[in-house]
Amino acid sequence: MKRIFLIPILLCILAPCYGQQNLRRSETGMDLVDCINAYDSARTNPSADNTLKIGFVMGLIEGVQAAGQSRFFSTPDNWTVVQHIEILRKFLREHPDKLNEAESILVIRSFMEAYPLKQAGS
Repeated sequence: MKRIFLIPILLCILAPCYGQQNLRRSETGMDLVDCINAYDSARTNPSADNTLKIGFVMGLIEGVQAAGQSRFFSTPDNWTVVQHIEILRKFLREHPDKLNEAESILVIRSFMEAYPLKQAGS
């Protein structure tokens, strides 16, 4: 629960320090690839731009997971954001033809593929 509140606070602290070009939100799968690359490079090159992109993709994943659980997919109780970033990365690599689609749709599709809904009675 603390993770959910930390991301908006971090964005509020960092936002005034950087120009609006750094605050653009992700729109397509190509932008998600950029955010995931920022996540990867943050280990060796921590920067404010990377932090904002990482915060965006982590918030998107947590939001989609909370909204879509039991409606579109069935994630395990012990999921982590890092696991979901890896699921999303794999999905984007395997479906390059979908990179022009909206980022939230791509996250939902990646979770649906990784965690299909259990059929009633099974």
